[in-house]
Amino acid sequence: MSRKEEGDTDSSSGGKDPERQSLESSEELGRGDNNVKQSEGSKGGNKKRRNMFLLAVIVLVVVVGLVVGLTVGLQNSSTAQSYASDTWPHEISDIPPDPRVRYGNLPNGLRYMIMSNGELPDRLSIRLHIDAGSLHEDDDQQGLAHFLEHMVFEGTRNFEELPELDRETQRIGAHSNAYTSFDETVYFLDLPVENETVSTGFTILRDFADGALFDEDRIEIERGVVLSEDLSGDSVEWRIFLKQTDFLFPDHRLAQRWPIGKKDVIRTAPRQRFVDFYTQYYVPERITVVAVGDMDIDQLEAYIVDSFESMVQPEEAGQDPDMGTVPKDVGFRAAIFTDEEVISEEAWLTTSRPWQFEPDTEASRTKRLPLDLAHYILGRRFEVLAKEEGSPITDGYAVRENLVNLIDWGHVVVTPLEGRWEDAVRVLEQEVRRAIEYGFTSSELNDIKNKATVGYGAAVATADTRESSDLSWDFIDSINERAVFSTPEVDLDFIEKALDSTTPEIVHQAFKNYWQTEDVALFLTTSDERAQTTADE
Repeated sequence: MSRKEEGDTDSSSGGKDPERQSLESSEELGRGDNNVKQSEGSKGGNKKRRNMFLLAVIVLVVVVGLVVGLTVGLQNSSTAQSYASDTWPHEISDIPPDPRVRYGNLPNGLRYMIMSNGELPDRLSIRLHIDAGSLHEDDDQQGLAHFLEHMVFEGTRNFEELPELDRETQRIGAHSNAYTSFDETVYFLDLPVENETVSTGFTILRDFADGALFDEDRIEIERGVVLSEDLSGDSVEWRIFLKQTDFLFPDHRLAQRWPIGKKDVIRTAPRQRFVDFYTQYYVPERITVVAVGDMDIDQLEAYIVDSFESMVQPEEAGQDPDMGTVPKDVGFRAAIFTDEEVISEEAWLTTSRPWQFEPDTEASRTKRLPLDLAHYILGRRFEVLAKEEGSPITDGYAVRENLVNLIDWGHVVVTPLEGRWEDAVRVLEQEVRRAIEYGFTSSELNDIKNKATVGYGAAVATADTRESSDLSWDFIDSINERAVFSTPEVDLDFIEKALDSTTPEIVHQAFKNYWQTEDVALFLTTSDERAQTTADE
């Protein structure tokens, strides 16, 4: 999964590095090669008839029970599970960390994760991870976590004017950028390894942490820039995602705190509200510094200590807010989401519950694996069905996603052939039912076992060629996911043992346990606005 989630915003046109590939994550195992693709072409046919048929299908699903025996009860929770901020994942795990990584904690609470790496030669990648994002905004701050990220580049303690910072980064041959998400803000610099350059790079990084000036004139100028990002980032996928989350999680903060924020807040928020967020959440106990590059690791550590040990942790720092609730015991729900720019319709079956944090251990990885395998196999089934003559679908996938360590969201999605969405819904229902009732075959499981083993083996073969920038992003992922940063060799050893002990019966049971619930939702995304009117009637 890409580091830039739906809703993430960055401070310039430059994006972040491509997503890392890992068959260990649920998304990779679940999707495999089954990502939904949008096809070009207009939507013809009698859509009103099809929309009426959707309602009939929905009623049919309710009557017969989309999932046979959907009776498993779930616990709800309004807060995310976490661990102490000064605890590293490997310290509460039986999974050995990569020995080349050095972990440290400063007396003020700031943490760092560093590695010496010669790929690419004479280059260094440094990151500043802030454990706060749009979810931490007050009502009158919606959008300021992202806006604030812009202002950090508009003048700091050591670089009072934007041109000064731009000139300095260009002079030392560095590339800088940042992004803001629901639960994190990350600043990054990639630069050449030279004493003066590295020193300047860490000065800039420290300025990002507590040296922003928030000049009032610059705030006024930047308001238009941030608002324009809202317009430029607008897309049909984004609008549909907003509608989905509003429908699925109406009482959860995730649906109420989009990183782009609210336009009236962006236009009118006073300087003090920027300062409030900055001083409350840009604090040592929420900061992790990452550094990977062609430098001696002791030198890297010394730069971090010298640059950040004087940063002060306030006595009363910002706290994590109440995140709200994930709907429970609401039964079957159905909806139609329309947007005139939808190119290809999609039918979704989803279920959700609060994300339950567990330390990253061999036991927790083994526990997650069977469901990941089940989702992958289901995706493969859709892939095969899509190739059959007369098939009503062009693609499909199944996946379990962790939404910012708060919501456990599973969904099975199919893309109908033009004009065939009602048949596609039948396929979706039939395949989920078949998986619940009959499970998966040994040959299907062996196929994904072989693919996973090959994937992990390839990671081992290329481990020594990983560039510093890619590794630095892997570090950021491990921080945000609270995962042990283990070696590819350790990962391969684990997956071989775990797969060896995984049977079709175990995979079947994991799928039943997850999907055998009455709290499911079925919805269609379409460009036909008459669909919603039909549904309302």
